[in-house]
Amino acid sequence: MTKAVSNGVPSTSISVSPLGSSSSQQNSAALNVTALNEYKNEVNSYAQVREYLMRFIPNLPITTSKSIQLQASAIVQLTETTNQLTRNTLTIAIDRCYKLTMALSSSTREMTPEDTSAIATLLIQCASNVLTAVSGPLQERMMVLDADFVRATSFPQDYDSDLELPWSNL
Repeated sequence: MTKAVSNGVPSTSISVSPLGSSSSQQNSAALNVTALNEYKNEVNSYAQVREYLMRFIPNLPITTSKSIQLQASAIVQLTETTNQLTRNTLTIAIDRCYKLTMALSSSTREMTPEDTSAIATLLIQCASNVLTAVSGPLQERMMVLDADFVRATSFPQDYDSDLELPWSNL
């Protein structure tokens, strides 16, 4: 009982009932649905924050090995929680990781082997995070985020379904 209270279950909602009674199962199911909805809202909120922050990464210049390492590290940290990444976030992350990889490839002669290895490790982690985040919903191991669902199911702004327009009668 103390464990349930410490996990946020109000002590007034805890009751003991005989085995086989349905009232405790209904209360438990309602509590589970509420907790699941709160979890989904939290994940979607964090996903929006990650997408917002990721939009700034492509504007950073790639100049030195330290800038490559800093950007790769930032991307790895932003993509670490793979169930909170929208498609837009993933697209930005993988595109930037590719550009950082090309920059690393062209400047390895000027870098120390340790720096090259550290940056390569970060870029591999970035690719791994993106791959995990992409495959999760496809394999039904992660939920589809609200932003992705809305973007995937809404019509484009310039979509016109009026069959009376002249261009549709050609």
